[in-house]
Amino acid sequence: MKFILIDNNAQPTSRPDYDELCECQETNAYVHCPHPGIPTARNAGLEAALRAGADFIAILDDDEVAPQHWLSLLMQALEESGADAVQGGVCKHPPNAEHSALQPAAPGEKLSWEASETLSTCNVLLKARLVEPPLSLRFDETMQFTGGSDREFFMRAHKRGAKLLRVHGIDVIEDAHQERQSLRYQAVRAFAAGSNYFARMTKNEPGVVAAARIASRATERSLSGMVMLAGAAALVVALRPDVARKQGRKACLSLCFAAGCLTPLAGVRAYPYRNTQGA
Repeated sequence: MKFILIDNNAQPTSRPDYDELCECQETNAYVHCPHPGIPTARNAGLEAALRAGADFIAILDDDEVAPQHWLSLLMQALEESGADAVQGGVCKHPPNAEHSALQPAAPGEKLSWEASETLSTCNVLLKARLVEPPLSLRFDETMQFTGGSDREFFMRAHKRGAKLLRVHGIDVIEDAHQERQSLRYQAVRAFAAGSNYFARMTKNEPGVVAAARIASRATERSLSGMVMLAGAAALVVALRPDVARKQGRKACLSLCFAAGCLTPLAGVRAYPYRNTQGA
């Protein structure tokens, strides 16, 4: 197994951390990728993995912690299912909280999964054949600050015949940062997710199919948002303000996603990753 760290800062500021973590640097790799952007960094990681002769590539986000047996469980799922890529889940915890409550599956335990037309790179294992010729898939670097390049990558893989699965019971741990709990932050992310859905569909589906899927998703989220808003209003009348607030929050995020699906038609998109210092 080879550990590859991609440093996507303008200066190689993560090199000391890498040197501390990786005692045997002959079997690991540090890659400085100064050009900012998540898909750029991911592509640098793919190239490093190919240079290392990888047969499989696992990817984690930089703010996640993998539990014991995480990689062996993903490999078990990949081998048992015959999939080309498998994705586990993400369990959010308050910062610095004890993670002992997380009960991952044990090696050899029967795993369950479901098929998907796309995946995310927050917790994924894929076969290197997806990034080797003739497929030679790479993350779309035009999505530098929009997010969503991972889901677009795996949608292309699926369209080219790759078998993708979401596996249950193989979660990684992510701190639930307080600043990410604000309605403003989550609304921007929901809007961006809608915009990315529009981009993913228009890039990978025929025009009529893309339009139908975008319209269907936008309509579904708009209607569910309005229904939840009506429910929130009823809860206020029933003097249940805390429940009403949660319902209203869900309604807002659903409506923001729907708006994000449609505003690219007017040239409007969200760029949540322009702030390279986090979030």
